[in-house]
Amino acid sequence: METLWLPKRPSAAPGPVPSARSLAAQAAAYRAYAQRKDAGEFGHTPRVQSMRITIEGGVRVYQALAEWARWAAEYRLPGAGPEE
Repeated sequence: METLWLPKRPSAAPGPVPSARSLAAQAAAYRAYAQRKDAGEFGHTPRVQSMRITIEGGVRVYQALAEWARWAAEYRLPGAGPEE
């Protein structure tokens, strides 16, 4: 029986927080695409309607992530003191 050895993580530090601006830009790009679908540019078939629903999900996910990134950029634990 072989044993799988996983390397140790160098640190438990979290990765970088994504930019709220880039996440909001992605949401805006999806929103613009959705507006084109709403305008009928791609037709009104069930496939297009299904894609529109999926795009709306992407818009809402990226909007939520952008809001989270803005919060994460400003959040400090109470009593943690200034950043070092």
